[in-house]
Amino acid sequence: MLRIREAKEEDAISLVEIYRPYVEKTTVSFEYTVPTVAEFAGRIRAFSAFYPYFVAEEDGEILGYAYAHRYAERKAYDWVCETSVYVKESARGKGVGRALYGKLLPALRDMGIVQVLAILATPNEPSFRFHKAMGFGEGVELQNMGWKLGGWHGTQTMTLFLREAKESPTPVISFHELA
Repeated sequence: MLRIREAKEEDAISLVEIYRPYVEKTTVSFEYTVPTVAEFAGRIRAFSAFYPYFVAEEDGEILGYAYAHRYAERKAYDWVCETSVYVKESARGKGVGRALYGKLLPALRDMGIVQVLAILATPNEPSFRFHKAMGFGEGVELQNMGWKLGGWHGTQTMTLFLREAKESPTPVISFHELA
């Protein structure tokens, strides 16, 4: 049975191996080099200090992960965040991403996040379809944003409103402050 739980720094070993093919074989990630386990553990620590970071596991094996992080540094962006989800090659199409977002998106809403962004490298039809199915709308597409694997690739920003944008929003709280 699939279980969604908070990520721990010790999960970095498994998460690096899930992320590796995205870096080495695709333009889904614009990174050229797979991060070390220590670098990845640092990312988990940094992102999960305020935002949720989840892993999906079945029978002790991690099959995917999803997290949120700050979209931009200016104070006015506090109510917007960016999400990412990665699923192990052998587990794609089995509902792992949907289960992860099923836990991540409500947590972000409960924190007070108004809008979530998913910034996809293009082309990336599987991720585009996934995000559409999760309720994200199409947004801006920017051409020639990154050079990888012998060609230029764009990005498409997809958006999902989690709550109404009010004139005087309440401050966003840390994921760790949720009851």
